[in-house]
Amino acid sequence: MTEPGDIQDDSEPFEVSIEPEPAASRPEFEGMNVCRAAALSSMFSSDGEAVRQLAPELQEIGFAEQLRTGQRIWPDINALELFPNLRDQGLSDEGRNRVRLWQTLNETSQPQSASAFLVAVLGSELERESAAAAAAIWRPLASSDIPPPSMRSLRWFAHAWEDLYSTWRSMPFPHEWMRAWALPAPLDFDPYATDRPAMPWNPEQWTEIYERIISLPLDPYIAVSLLMQWRLQWAMRSPDSITRSLAMAAFLPGDDERSVHHTPTPPGKVIVPPEEAVSTMIHGTWGWRGGWWRPRSGDFHTFILNSHRPNLYSGGATYSWSGRYNVGDRRLAVSDFCAWAGEPAVAGQGIQTLFAHSYGGEVAVRAALAGAQVSELVLLSVPVNRHIRKVITDRPGIRVVDVRLRLDPVLALARNIRQRVPPGPNVASVLLKFWRLDHGATHKEHVWKKEAIAELGQI
Repeated sequence: MTEPGDIQDDSEPFEVSIEPEPAASRPEFEGMNVCRAAALSSMFSSDGEAVRQLAPELQEIGFAEQLRTGQRIWPDINALELFPNLRDQGLSDEGRNRVRLWQTLNETSQPQSASAFLVAVLGSELERESAAAAAAIWRPLASSDIPPPSMRSLRWFAHAWEDLYSTWRSMPFPHEWMRAWALPAPLDFDPYATDRPAMPWNPEQWTEIYERIISLPLDPYIAVSLLMQWRLQWAMRSPDSITRSLAMAAFLPGDDERSVHHTPTPPGKVIVPPEEAVSTMIHGTWGWRGGWWRPRSGDFHTFILNSHRPNLYSGGATYSWSGRYNVGDRRLAVSDFCAWAGEPAVAGQGIQTLFAHSYGGEVAVRAALAGAQVSELVLLSVPVNRHIRKVITDRPGIRVVDVRLRLDPVLALARNIRQRVPPGPNVASVLLKFWRLDHGATHKEHVWKKEAIAELGQI
């Protein structure tokens, strides 16, 4: 996924530790706590293998063995059981007891402890980690079969309404949140809208919102639902690209095993002479607004063209797709790409290397399965689903280079998504050496140079 605007480059590395003290809310620990929140989101999914694949990385950021090996996952948890006794957890105290909550989680491996830690991180003054916690909470809360709040809770909320409104009048989105207080309904957000103003982060304001709601005698479901929805609304309008990507990850599709894809046309042995073929790029979700992949203007396109693939397509008939986060749009994108690649004036001799980012990788892989003549796939932070597994086993003539973060918080927050490709004689895996948060780091020139991606992947 590439976020609208690509406002800044935040792909610099951060340090990690197995010690519990970095669970505290401090700027130097924020990257690690974003990854911890994202990993917990994966543990609320039904795919223990997705967790086990990340066991070495989860150990590096302090997860106990039962958690990092997928022995404890919590699918289908009732949301009313996730947030017990919020006020008793000390969440309104200074520091929100995060170190203690993190230690309790590792000692007990219980979903209630995971939820308490996430709710504590949700209240952080640090923009990215609070957004990651909101996205992690959204998935189990929105997908559970939750009964309506009790009438007692509703009466308490009515009594507190005047006090809340006096606080909310100066806050972001007061009218939207007065409508959305009761249920985790779909948020009022359109990633394709162009008229939404950016909302700069105000940590003091967020602390006031959080502490006011936590201190009220509300049903835990109502309190957490309010905080989570409010935080996601704010985060999705952030000027910070990483904050936006973490919030939007809550709405990315998982690996939809039920989706129907086109029956592949057997392409035979794929041999594409480099001197006659072209190479090209496919952006990911929301990536059509970004510029890194565009011929003649994109920074990553220019870097690859000048340094690694002089045959990178730079003509006028640029391929693009909607970037919308649904199966139907990706299916249409596959069909459109096959038609584009089949044009004699575009790629009449086939495609040597197809660079694809995030869900653009699914488009690329499905196009190869459907018969597009591709010699090499370079997958950049791509969700590993059945289409990728199939191209590795069924298309041994296609070389696959998999480039990704050590732990990609965007993919982890999306849940039920694996982050490691299966090994194969036609597969080269490049796992970045340094820890990074930026889902788009794998299409950044300076990251490619610092991490020697082209050399390691033999691209």
